[in-house]
Amino acid sequence: MANIFKKLFYNPPPAHKNPKIVGLILARNEGSRIAFAIRAAAEVTDALVFLDDASTDNTLEIARSLQESCNIEKIISRDIDGESYNEFGNRSQMLKTGREIGGTHFIVIDADEAFTSDCYENDFLRHEILKLRPGDSLALWWIQLWRSTEQYRHGDKSRWDRTTKRMIFCDDGKTDYKPGFAHFSLVPPFPKRRRLKLKTQHGLMHFQFVNWDNLYLKQQWYCWLERVGMPDKPVEEILQRYCKSVDESGLRCEPVPDKWFASYPYFDPAAFDEPDFWRQEQMDEWLEEYGEDYFAGLSLNQAS
Repeated sequence: MANIFKKLFYNPPPAHKNPKIVGLILARNEGSRIAFAIRAAAEVTDALVFLDDASTDNTLEIARSLQESCNIEKIISRDIDGESYNEFGNRSQMLKTGREIGGTHFIVIDADEAFTSDCYENDFLRHEILKLRPGDSLALWWIQLWRSTEQYRHGDKSRWDRTTKRMIFCDDGKTDYKPGFAHFSLVPPFPKRRRLKLKTQHGLMHFQFVNWDNLYLKQQWYCWLERVGMPDKPVEEILQRYCKSVDESGLRCEPVPDKWFASYPYFDPAAFDEPDFWRQEQMDEWLEEYGEDYFAGLSLNQAS
């Protein structure tokens, strides 16, 4: 009843007079994959803000090489030793920069994501974004490509089946993110808001599960990262969170429709074959600094 009341009596703020869609992309050591992510995001945005989070590979150089062709108006480089992790600080800095270049509508996208290419047909997604009023956000079907770019997880009623992701919003110019360690909302907590969803087959493809070795390493890295960053958090709670990502109980997959990649002539599935050596290197450094006992009980191999 409350939702119906809000729909009937909602008085939306006025639309922005000069709308500008800005993509906010964050990456660390995504050299083999970042070109595709940037080019795909550029298809639906007026400008991009790119933040390189202390990459040690060629991620930053690739972003700079695409700056003109993909209209990357601002590149932010965090020049640190790679050990510090501050997702809240990164997201806040990108939003602040996006506002400085005149952004009114924002797409928050990671280096392992891209919209299904049918989103661009007849400017479909762009039109949907520009319908948003200040404080509105938009969720899309978050499609999990699974162990390949040729299939996606679907039909098993798992947490990865038909889930949605809220990562597009129309800005009010002042609301900031709430502080958090990792995996927090990509949409600021606007005081007056509508939470909308696209009721179509258009979606956001997630490539995290394409390379299973990298997926396993990434989730193990997150376990150790939380242990280092939040030492008081129970080990069992940390492990339970990340075991869900490698759970294939009742797995069912469907073939990826051709239309999802049809407008991406620059897509190369081999880009996802490269191992994420940097995560293993950082874990080795943590092991030397904290000792093996510090991470006891945090093995995904044992849990799964």
